[in-house]
Amino acid sequence: MRAAAIQFVATPFARERNLQTAERLIRAAAAQGAQLAALPELFNTGYAYSPRLPQAAELPDGPTARWLAGLSAELGVTLAGSLLTREGGRVHNTLLLVEPDGTRHTYRKRHPFLWENCYFERGSEPRI
Repeated sequence: MRAAAIQFVATPFARERNLQTAERLIRAAAAQGAQLAALPELFNTGYAYSPRLPQAAELPDGPTARWLAGLSAELGVTLAGSLLTREGGRVHNTLLLVEPDGTRHTYRKRHPFLWENCYFERGSEPRI
């Protein structure tokens, strides 16, 4: 399996810009034969310790999750990326792995580091 580690500096709180950058890089990786592409942590919102960070959380099937699923299906590439999700008033740093057939796997970060504890809660599920 050919895998790609997608790296870029995500602009804080500029989701559309970050998704455009990620898409360009994912398409380039797919064109080079990548079957799996992993995005940086909080690729859609940027990683910034700010009171605005929890407000950037999306529903588990929000716009970024739908974007990942659509691009995965279109390109036939499994995509993985973490984003903040909001469920029942709780914010989690959630890794979403989407397969081209639409199958989704999630993992909520179990060990927030230092300041992360101020912005999202630890997950409790087993690993993927």
